[in-house]
Amino acid sequence: MKMAVGTLLLAVLAAGCTKEPLQFAQERPARASGAEVRTSNGGSFRLRPGESAVSAGGEILVLFREVAADSRCPQDVTCVWEGDAEAVVGIAVEGGWWSWHTLHTNLEPRSVRAHGHVVTLADLEPPALSDAQISQADYVAVLRIELE
Repeated sequence: MKMAVGTLLLAVLAAGCTKEPLQFAQERPARASGAEVRTSNGGSFRLRPGESAVSAGGEILVLFREVAADSRCPQDVTCVWEGDAEAVVGIAVEGGWWSWHTLHTNLEPRSVRAHGHVVTLADLEPPALSDAQISQADYVAVLRIELE
């Protein structure tokens, strides 16, 4: 009996450790027609949370979901370390499901390879200030899409 319970417990733990892709409630397939921004190869572009961009040839879509963490050094303070922010971005092809990635401003990964392209978080605006908290709606991700 103890062996059966132990085996069942191991099976449940192993199932809980499988890495499922990050998904969000009520997620819809990617559509180029809904993209707010059209990009050029290698050029940077700006997205607010919830906005998406489509590459010049329409091969890839990028969506800026949110800032998951922001520990950047405030611009008006002298810090020992510059800090880091984490932006959650989705990448997909037309009609496909989003593949979610966390990109960093000062740590790795800053870029992700997908569908023959490299998507890079070039910057995150606005800069941090010591006396102000930035709301999700005020963030702007500066991204770049390049062919591999």
